[in-house]
Amino acid sequence: MTPQGKTPALAQEDSDTIDLVSMLFDFIMREIRPNSPAAGLLAKLQVPLMRVAMRDKGFFTRQVHPARQMLSAIAETGAYWSDEDDGDRATVDKMRSVVDRVVGEFDGDVGMFETLSEDLGSHLQTLARKAEVAERRHVEAARGKEKLALARLQASEAVSARIKGHKIPRFVHTLLTQAWTDVLALSLLRQGEDSDGFRRQLEIADRLVRAAARPQAPGSGLERGEALELREEIEQSLAQVGYHAEDAKAIAARLTSIEDEEEAGPDDPASRTELALRLKAHSRLGGEVKASSDPKQPPLDAREKACLEQIKALPFGCWLEFVINQQGEVARRRMSWYSTLTGHAVFVNARGHRVGDYTIEVLARMMAKGQVRVMNSEKGNLIDRAWGAIVTALKGFQGKAAKDGREGEA
Repeated sequence: MTPQGKTPALAQEDSDTIDLVSMLFDFIMREIRPNSPAAGLLAKLQVPLMRVAMRDKGFFTRQVHPARQMLSAIAETGAYWSDEDDGDRATVDKMRSVVDRVVGEFDGDVGMFETLSEDLGSHLQTLARKAEVAERRHVEAARGKEKLALARLQASEAVSARIKGHKIPRFVHTLLTQAWTDVLALSLLRQGEDSDGFRRQLEIADRLVRAAARPQAPGSGLERGEALELREEIEQSLAQVGYHAEDAKAIAARLTSIEDEEEAGPDDPASRTELALRLKAHSRLGGEVKASSDPKQPPLDAREKACLEQIKALPFGCWLEFVINQQGEVARRRMSWYSTLTGHAVFVNARGHRVGDYTIEVLARMMAKGQVRVMNSEKGNLIDRAWGAIVTALKGFQGKAAKDGREGEA
């Protein structure tokens, strides 16, 4: 197009457009990990969107411009992907298909972006709904664990109050503090503290303690009829918290036996020693509940305590950035919920998949070291924020240039 003998040159307006698009993509790429699926897709979009901006300056001023909306959808989605694992395969393929069509088919008709944006937007909405459902399941599961932890704490306190001050055999002690504590916790969860079932199981605990700590006076302890009655109830209760039928039967029989421990021979498969080992080896109801603090860790210092209070004040659903390597790359994770009892937090990625295993105390230590930071809840999408930052920077340059000019005149 340039006449012979003249140097090819763009009009100043077109040159400025190229600079602006370049600045826009520079800002966007700072928010995207270089090895994420979105990084390559955005790189391929630069030339087509440069052509769009040169044809239609509304690309910069219209937030609903179809090309700008498509760029925003890909950038926003990619900003929350740390690697291939975070990006749903179908979503990556859909975005790649859209970008490839733009690169290969765009002929100046901006309407193409509108069609492709609607197609991509529909897919991302479906993905968002799936992520919401997955996240809700994780939160509900975590709340269920907290309810179990509360029930086990209450059950443990009830058992501890009953055996305090009593000298009882180790086997009975193990049964009450582990298996029967689980029985009580399950009853609390299913029926509640005021239920007849819970009260009945507390009565059984009382009777077992009295029988185990019986004095040597004649006629003390469990009578045969009472023992048979308790045996059946204990067996059924142990089965409900996951004990194998044979183990539950053997434990209940040995527990309600009026034999002395020494009367069981060394070859007795249901000896109290062996049964006590089975009790200890049996997995607890709901697994082990971890405490919110690690006794091996030193107490929080002043800075860490301040970070802990900041975390406690955060609303559920906020996003945090975790530094994941020495290069300072970050992964974005959403804090969906945390337990006020155990301190354990539920974090999910953009797909609603649970990621990481942290307590708020661990988070406070990491935040104090700069390894975790709260993402700013800025208004607008990534493209809007990028363009706003560019405009602000340009105004700053303009103001500086005007000031330097006045000083030069002076």
